[in-house]
Amino acid sequence: MENVGEKIKTWAQVILVVGIFSSIILGIAVFSINSYWIESGTKVLFGFLIIIVGSLLSWVSSMVLYAYGELTDSIMALRQRIDEFAPANLNQQKELVAILCKLCPASNDINEAENDTKKVPDEAPDKKEIKIDRTQLEISCPNCGTKQASNRSVCYHCGVQFIDAEKNDTFSNWNRGIK
Repeated sequence: MENVGEKIKTWAQVILVVGIFSSIILGIAVFSINSYWIESGTKVLFGFLIIIVGSLLSWVSSMVLYAYGELTDSIMALRQRIDEFAPANLNQQKELVAILCKLCPASNDINEAENDTKKVPDEAPDKKEIKIDRTQLEISCPNCGTKQASNRSVCYHCGVQFIDAEKNDTFSNWNRGIK
């Protein structure tokens, strides 16, 4: 959808104009009511209140809607800028990390973590399943060296499946009802 913000702002302007005209017409209609039960001073007061309050409510609601349109325009412009400057490949990402490391000493941890990661081997591993020790919170994939949570069943970097190195026979027997 293109120009969503502009469409919202246009609707806000339409709502403002229609709301003010409606308030004026309704206020004039209250002025012109021929009724014996309502005094003329009360009719004039109600007519002016309808014109003023109706116009103010139209103005406030249209300003909120117009601000939402401005916000939408700003977000779309920001998204377009991000898409223009987003790195297209891994080399650009590495260059950005190197620049970040020069600018911010605290970002050296990022660079060191990237250098610690081993390259994925060109050949597929002989085994599709690798046994791992799940006693730690974080593990390194034995195939590619990528650090990740120990509760994963597949390495998110190379795709090797993880299985438990040791199964607790007591626990599995207990689940089956055998002690």
